[in-house]
Amino acid sequence: MQTGIKNKLALVTASTQGIGFATAKMLAEEGAAVRVHGRGGESLDHALERIRQAVPGAKVQGVAADLAADDGVAQLLKQLPAVDILVNGYADTGAKMLADVRAADWDSILHNNLATTSAISTHYLTGMLQKGWGRMVFVSSDLALRPLPYMVPYSAAKLAQLTLARGLAEMTAGSEVRVNAVMPGFTLTERTESILRSTADRHGIPFDRFMHDYFNDPACSYVAEVGHATSLIKRLLRPEEVASMIVYLCSELSSGTNGATLRCDGGATLTAL
Repeated sequence: MQTGIKNKLALVTASTQGIGFATAKMLAEEGAAVRVHGRGGESLDHALERIRQAVPGAKVQGVAADLAADDGVAQLLKQLPAVDILVNGYADTGAKMLADVRAADWDSILHNNLATTSAISTHYLTGMLQKGWGRMVFVSSDLALRPLPYMVPYSAAKLAQLTLARGLAEMTAGSEVRVNAVMPGFTLTERTESILRSTADRHGIPFDRFMHDYFNDPACSYVAEVGHATSLIKRLLRPEEVASMIVYLCSELSSGTNGATLRCDGGATLTAL
């Protein structure tokens, strides 16, 4: 099938690694002109080089902007005033037990995950509507529906992102612009693997055994420490699996999908709807 996004200009925020990188690479494979975003430096250069090596002839460039800084959004929009496709991958997890979360933590996490993303999205949506075509995808999280005690503000922000996506979709009525959201489950990104390996090391457990127990013995103490091992596929997702759903929503193939939230969590969320 043809995705219909060849030469479309696509921005993936926070795309130097993990799901964002996998999405940027897959968009480049589909012929889109991709802008990889990061804070700059070696990580951004390395991501660009990896895509160029993997996708000969890839139309890919970098955009450097620290979205946590006061002028980060302005820096991004100055470099890239308009896009055809926006994938909102930027996030601030702010992991901390709820009892230790202070007002300043709430302000920071909600601002970075909501206000920042809203400012970027509303700006680009205006151009998409003027052009008459566009795709916008929010990368939320299954934690929006099943919060962990050490990530409650993040979960709240990710749930609010679903409302933000739906609100933006309401503005696209009658157009060929689509705004949707994806809820990935526990994915084997560089960051996730680092967290899991450090947890396994702290308990003195080989990593392979730790991962086996995580999905097959939910009663063990270190499973509860990391989170709920409710995945039906009994493994971590691969970034490319999540990217496939995101790229689908960025394509012409998703023309009948708007204002929706799609799960890619391996069946971890314990509801049918």
